[in-house]
Amino acid sequence: MTKPIFIVGFPAAADAQAIHQVYSDLDAKLGDEYHVLTYRAQNIDDVKFEVLNAIDATDIEISELIAKTREDIDIILKEKMLSELTDLAKELNKNNPEENV
Repeated sequence: MTKPIFIVGFPAAADAQAIHQVYSDLDAKLGDEYHVLTYRAQNIDDVKFEVLNAIDATDIEISELIAKTREDIDIILKEKMLSELTDLAKELNKNNPEENV
């Protein structure tokens, strides 16, 4: 039996590293049960989910999977943003040592 495909679409402005992190996490969690595909597109304003060929999955199971994945994506994006802000603060502190007294 073929595995269903779990597809996550991102807006064009989404960070490539964050998308890769989402893909890696999903593939690790779902790899035995689903093929995982992520992509970016110009015509997407928010994260978009699709599940293809999920013959044995119920609508509730798919809804729960999408909800959990959306939560994971939010966490990954927040961590990425926090990391970028931390790096920016370090760079600013390095470039302005007299203000760090």
